[in-house]
Amino acid sequence: MRESWCEHLMKWHGLTEDGKRIPLEKECDCIIHDGPHWIHMDRLKRHLNKKYLENPTDSNMRAFNVLELARLNEKHSHFDRLQIIEVAQEGSIE
Repeated sequence: MRESWCEHLMKWHGLTEDGKRIPLEKECDCIIHDGPHWIHMDRLKRHLNKKYLENPTDSNMRAFNVLELARLNEKHSHFDRLQIIEVAQEGSIE
């Protein structure tokens, strides 16, 4: 997964149900990314899971479905924890 250098400079925000934007701060000491660790991992997992779609056999599709369900459940738990409905990076909705 290749990110542009400027993506590392942009701040992440969460959008609450009532329309407020709250900053999402870095929660780890990782040096390979800025912003929340869970967003970095979600994007990485999404990128890796898409590899299963390149060769859509039955087993690859099952693996993709299982891994995507796990990724989305984890993402949902972070949304619940932070009481947000969307994440945005400098104006773009993720």
